[in-house]
Amino acid sequence: EGWRSSCFKITMINVILAIDAGSSSIRCTGYEYHGVLNSQDDSDLDYSSTQLSPSSSQSQPRVIALEGIIHTIRMASIIPNTGHIRIHEVLSAIDKCVD
Repeated sequence: EGWRSSCFKITMINVILAIDAGSSSIRCTGYEYHGVLNSQDDSDLDYSSTQLSPSSSQSQPRVIALEGIIHTIRMASIIPNTGHIRIHEVLSAIDKCVD
């Protein structure tokens, strides 16, 4: 009964999941996005090089890293002497990183 009387607040946030597949590791980092996601109204999007910085009317950056939402898997994704990418291993590592 006690849980029924408790108040819960659910906050929805917009998350960007950045995946960096490098030659020695796969990194996955989460960011919170503070901007418009509606494709019909992109009036606040700034396509200049400072797009992720706060505008003069904003008090915080549009994109901030989410604390604790980062994972790295060390691996050799390039086959030595051939330069070929170990695509199956890389894709598997990306899948594990996202999980």
